[in-house]
Amino acid sequence: MIFCVLLNAAADIGVGYLLIVHASRENEFWSLTLVILFTIYSAGTTFARRWYMRNAETLVEIAS
Repeated sequence: MIFCVLLNAAADIGVGYLLIVHASRENEFWSLTLVILFTIYSAGTTFARRWYMRNAETLVEIAS
């Protein structure tokens, strides 16, 4: 479980870094596209993490 959290954090940092690097360019299309994609990505990973944690707790309760 800790590995999933660390992997998610590393991916967030990597995507955030790309966002900062590309946002420094003067191309507004890239900046807006990356902001939208980062928002969708962050929301998706948050929901996926919550779903995984809820199912993992259910499996632990069933096993005990």
